[in-house]
Amino acid sequence: MHALLTAATVGLALGCVHRFPSTVALDDPALEREWRTSLFVPPAAIRSQQRVVLSRRGSEIDFSVLVVARVPDLLRVVGLTDLGGTLFQVQRDATGTQVIQGSPFFDDEFLVDTLVAGLAPIFLGVPSEELRLVRLESGAAALHGQHGKSEVLFAREHGQVPDRFETGRHGRARASIQIQEWNRAPDGQIRFPGRFTLSDAAGDCRLDFRVIDWRAESPS
Repeated sequence: MHALLTAATVGLALGCVHRFPSTVALDDPALEREWRTSLFVPPAAIRSQQRVVLSRRGSEIDFSVLVVARVPDLLRVVGLTDLGGTLFQVQRDATGTQVIQGSPFFDDEFLVDTLVAGLAPIFLGVPSEELRLVRLESGAAALHGQHGKSEVLFAREHGQVPDRFETGRHGRARASIQIQEWNRAPDGQIRFPGRFTLSDAAGDCRLDFRVIDWRAESPS
């Protein structure tokens, strides 16, 4: 495992730069409203645990991740071993993102700009009024805007709900998030993403998340 962790650390630190997708404004107010209302809106406070598989160059590591979120800007992400030890801990709040405990297999830049910035649109949401309808180079429509210091893009690949998120910073792509399964409440309405994948911009490192606990809490 040590060799894999070392390789992952070096690879993630030296990855090449990938540009954030270019867009042009799309003037269609009705479609823009429809896209905004279809966005997943998380509750004001969440405590969630996921089982995660890290895949890189044919090798895998599995661990757990605890996420605590308080809308609009508190997000704490903690990696845990099966024995309860802490692998890493990162916190984002109104003052910025801080690595509280570094990781043995991710560098700090990855934790801040890819992992936390990538998870933020899911767990904190993005105010719909901050998003604008755009057209991608492929011709597909998407929603584009800012989320804190990150650039964010919401696209649809399956169905009528945005299920792919791209995040970046300073024109540089950092994370791609693909929702693979939505868990539903008894009334049939979408409740939360049950399975999703987060990849770095190069697609070289992939984290597969399977939610095993998702609780809406009092925001106080």
